[in-house]
Amino acid sequence: MTEAVAVAKAEGVALEKVAGTLDLDWVALSGADRAASASVSLTAKHMLLLAVGLRYRRMRSSMLAAIERKRTPAIDFLNGEVVARGARHGIATPFNARIVETVWAIARGTLTSSRDTLDAVVLARGRRGAPAGAGGATGQA
Repeated sequence: MTEAVAVAKAEGVALEKVAGTLDLDWVALSGADRAASASVSLTAKHMLLLAVGLRYRRMRSSMLAAIERKRTPAIDFLNGEVVARGARHGIATPFNARIVETVWAIARGTLTSSRDTLDAVVLARGRRGAPAGAGGATGQA
């Protein structure tokens, strides 16, 4: 989310609140948030995202449905767009790039959609150039 907000700002996009309440600009990590290992701001943002996740925990994404139906996932038009536009503005988007790589690997069948796969994406954070499946995950559910 932080990468997408930075790219949107560079593109001159005015971000609207999601569902009229979720302010993406506020949720995006600030420089102070990134430097801190814990803070009131980080805790508040984390709690908000946990609440949103809890509310929508049973929802299945259209991208997952496309992959399950052997259709092309729309990842290039979502996270891929963040990566491409970030590159034009000199904004690093390593997390979104890993998401794109991971979704394509799932679509090709070389990884499975699982908690292990998600954990591998998160563990690769900070490891420049680390493959999407890095971090010890096998890709098996």
